[in-house]
Amino acid sequence: MATAFFLVGSTLPGQSFPLIMGWLCLTGLAAYYWPSPFWTLPTLTLTSSAAAVSIGFINMCANLAGYLGNHINGWLRGHQASESTCLLFLAGCYLLGGILISFVTQERVATVPNPHSINSPPSTS
Repeated sequence: MATAFFLVGSTLPGQSFPLIMGWLCLTGLAAYYWPSPFWTLPTLTLTSSAAAVSIGFINMCANLAGYLGNHINGWLRGHQASESTCLLFLAGCYLLGGILISFVTQERVATVPNPHSINSPPSTS
């Protein structure tokens, strides 16, 4: 959601060039700090087979968004939309993604120690 906020900040009129570049640098920082924590969500919240399916689904949606995002941006520019409008569209996409991720919950499962773990002494049977 920070990425959306910084993108919107870069579209505010009447700003100097260094300030706009500052907003865009913060956008890049916010856009690239989240992948590591994001990719742990499927394995923390789902079983291993469900996590594998969800990772595939996430990749499928990301590829579709990359394809459609370019076409929508081109369509907007072809209909005389400004750069600010295109950035606001991108900010809306980031905001929607942040809202969707906020609905992911993690349940803590109590683990019972395994009597046959590596640290237990060998059985004498």
